[in-house]
Amino acid sequence: MKKHILTTVLLVVAPVIWPLAPARAGVPDDSDLVVGQTGAGQLTLVSQPSETFDLMPVNGLLTGFTGDEPGFVSLDADLPGADLSKLPDGTEVTLEVLSLDPAFSAWTPGFVDRLDTPGDTWLIGMPHFHQHMTWHADSTDPAFDAQQTEWSGTFRFVADEASGLTPSDSFTLTFAAVPEPATLVLLGLGGLVTASRRRSRRQARGA
Repeated sequence: MKKHILTTVLLVVAPVIWPLAPARAGVPDDSDLVVGQTGAGQLTLVSQPSETFDLMPVNGLLTGFTGDEPGFVSLDADLPGADLSKLPDGTEVTLEVLSLDPAFSAWTPGFVDRLDTPGDTWLIGMPHFHQHMTWHADSTDPAFDAQQTEWSGTFRFVADEASGLTPSDSFTLTFAAVPEPATLVLLGLGGLVTASRRRSRRQARGA
């Protein structure tokens, strides 16, 4: 019984404390967006994002829905067959905001800066970078729509002038709210209560 109570408490508390965790780094995963360059000297994503990324409900340092996927990682080996190569050492790569849905923004690692306006930029770093932002649909924003379940932003990568690389094409990232774990627990408990009542009624009728 104590184990079940602890699990429920963790599920309720986790969405509150999650935003306090530092941005992740290390081995890239399948959700990370890989940045390289084309043979023509243009910044580019190795593959265009096709999935919708999850945002979890939170109520703490941030309020609304947040997530730290996707991250950004530099290509670590040339791909001659795809006419893609890794970035030259010393290249400074910057993420630029082109557009954002209302009440949607992104926080840089450590919550140092917030990108919430077209033209905002964030210096990701030099190869071999691997960085994660905190994506945020802010439920306290006056523009927040409580009926909205998906948010998107359009971005591009820009390199420092010394690199000679041209900016990437624009790309759009889409994010979707997912049910709060605590809500799922409550729904599950409600289902158990309903099932128990049905069994009790069937037993009463049988008697």
